[in-house]
Amino acid sequence: MTEVIIIAILSGVFGSIITWFFQYIFKKREENYKSELEIKEKRYKSVIVFMECYLHKKNFKIIQLMHPDIKSQEELKEALKFEYREMLLFAPDNIVKSLKYFIENPNEDKYFRTVQFMRKDLFRKATKLNISDIKFQP
Repeated sequence: MTEVIIIAILSGVFGSIITWFFQYIFKKREENYKSELEIKEKRYKSVIVFMECYLHKKNFKIIQLMHPDIKSQEELKEALKFEYREMLLFAPDNIVKSLKYFIENPNEDKYFRTVQFMRKDLFRKATKLNISDIKFQP
């Protein structure tokens, strides 16, 4: 009888330890995911503003308000390249390639393609929006 009680107590203790261990692992994963998501969102927003101002030179004053140290389109391009280099650490391949193509030869289609990839990366949802759906028509 005492052996059954000892086995029951040990089972309960080991079960509690195993439950705590898995809860700890899941909590750490969730914290890491949230942290990564916050970093990506911040970087992607910054890159989108840089891309927008690099593509549409009339919006350059927006960058000058946010980054008074950027005084020319060439400096803006260098800042965008710097953001690109940082994104090499965390962005998926399709975003890295898309941003590289945009920097090399900026146009609206490359801009919206990059934004589309960023959106998908942040929210992990399939989208049925295509470039013509999100692009303003003249």
